[in-house]
Amino acid sequence: QKTDAKKVLPALFTTVLAWSFLLKLDALVITINPKHDALYQQFGFRPLASSEERPHSSLTNAPALARVLLLRDIDEYSCRFLPIHPQKLTLPPDFCAGEAPLIF
Repeated sequence: QKTDAKKVLPALFTTVLAWSFLLKLDALVITINPKHDALYQQFGFRPLASSEERPHSSLTNAPALARVLLLRDIDEYSCRFLPIHPQKLTLPPDFCAGEAPLIF
């Protein structure tokens, strides 16, 4: 059975952001394949200072870009693809304890 990435990615991103807010993180830093850069820009990720495409050794030297998402910059536009704004998501205690999945 094929997974629908248009449903999975927003749910995954919402969960990551919800945890980020819960943990009071300032930013998320990722490396991505350059062909996915436009997608991550829609979620609010921006290039790190002096970021340029480089081979990533742990990915058999595949090209990679470094991107950052400052959580203070999250707005409704950044979250328009998500099922719920991560700051409005209440994480159930059983999920936080690792005892149950997060369901949207």
